Amino acid sequence: MKDFSLDFGPVVAFILPGLACLWAVSDRRAPVVGPLYDVTEGGLTVSLFLLIVLVALGVGLFLAGLRYCTLEQWFRKRKPKYNKLDYRSLAKREQTDKAFRGIVDSFWFYYLFYGNLFVAIPAAALFRLYAVWLEGEPLKTAFGSYAASGSFGFVKGASVLVILALAELVLYGSARSAWDNYYESAQEILKAPER
Repeated sequence: MKDFSLDFGPVVAFILPGLACLWAVSDRRAPVVGPLYDVTEGGLTVSLFLLIVLVALGVGLFLAGLRYCTLEQWFRKRKPKYNKLDYRSLAKREQTDKAFRGIVDSFWFYYLFYGNLFVAIPAAALFRLYAVWLEGEPLKTAFGSYAASGSFGFVKGASVLVILALAELVLYGSARSAWDNYYESAQEILKAPER
């Protein structure tokens, strides 16, 4: 009988960025998230929790597509030698397969998390601006009280933008580091002689 193990890789890679994006766009006026407010008015149940997790998974998978079309293509152009790795040897050697699964858990899922969150922040900001535009309200209301009128409101709004820009820089650097670590480790494993 096969041992049961819980794999947190997909949770880290897809569900957490999906939940973060859902939280960022959570506003009653948002066209997609608005219906979730109507459902949650009755309180949180197990079925509602599962619905939110499934919606977060769907959003996370969509973010993965955005990440692949943007960030991953940039990384592949930056280091084209990684495009030539030959993964066929993994099927032939059990030790290599175990080591490779270890680096997937150690680096690849974290790259997916950082990369998906990297595209989630601008996607959520654009979605929030779109929801405000649909309501016909001024764009200064897009980020709630952070963009309130007056000079103090401007400072708050600017500080939010600076924090988001810094978060993007950190996520980009983290994604690039995890990407490089994954491919460098994969190269070493795939070139290692069979024991």
